[in-house]
Amino acid sequence: KATGGLIGPINAEDLNAALKDGLTLLPAGGVTVAFRAPRGYQIFQLENRSSPAQRPFDSVRGQIEQTLRESEARFSTVFRSSPAGISISTLHDGRIIDANASLSCMFGYQREEAIGRTAAELQIWVHPEARTDMVARLRELGRVTNLEIEARRKCGDIGNFLVSVE
Repeated sequence: KATGGLIGPINAEDLNAALKDGLTLLPAGGVTVAFRAPRGYQIFQLENRSSPAQRPFDSVRGQIEQTLRESEARFSTVFRSSPAGISISTLHDGRIIDANASLSCMFGYQREEAIGRTAAELQIWVHPEARTDMVARLRELGRVTNLEIEARRKCGDIGNFLVSVE
């Protein structure tokens, strides 16, 4: 009776001596003889041989920088084109670092008007203590999802908004 499964990659140091010896001479694609294991006999098929490659940082720097540029471009595209209002702000005082066009439409502030100012300076929070509570929950839980708040638009109108923060 046999059972199968996928195992790997296996660190050679974790193998018992008999299995290690058996795998040493085994070509890629080869199958071992049956080895006694705690749950019966097992056989192994060696799919390939590889050793972890370590390269100097300078040799991969360009690849890392390219990956970072691509990641930043994806983030920027999502941030700018999202129909949901998004801002990036400091946790400490709510200073707005960036805001997308959808947030500008929601609150009536041009992006340039909002960046560098705090939510308190813009009088966005109708109940400032709600922000204090949200920050406390964020620090405790690491995220707050779909918190209903009352917020003030530039024109003075008050609306209900769902806020999620991380």
